[in-house]
Amino acid sequence: MKSREEIQNWLRTKIAEKIKSTPDKVLVDVPFTNYGLDSILIVTLVDELEEWLETHLDPTIFWEYPTIEILTDWLLSAELPEK
Repeated sequence: MKSREEIQNWLRTKIAEKIKSTPDKVLVDVPFTNYGLDSILIVTLVDELEEWLETHLDPTIFWEYPTIEILTDWLLSAELPEK
């Protein structure tokens, strides 16, 4: 499993790419909805995160765990299946 810092940096970078911004503008405690991510972008992020973590994820995780910080905590504590 990746470290907390690796996961948060990856998410910040990917979200910044999607919203055409820089990672320093993507904060770990701000809800994903505040960045204007629509369902298509979120599903794309889930797919990319699955590939990067080499696991299967439910597409609803960005709604169930609405910030980078909360999602990271869940990813680190969950028993994720290997791909």
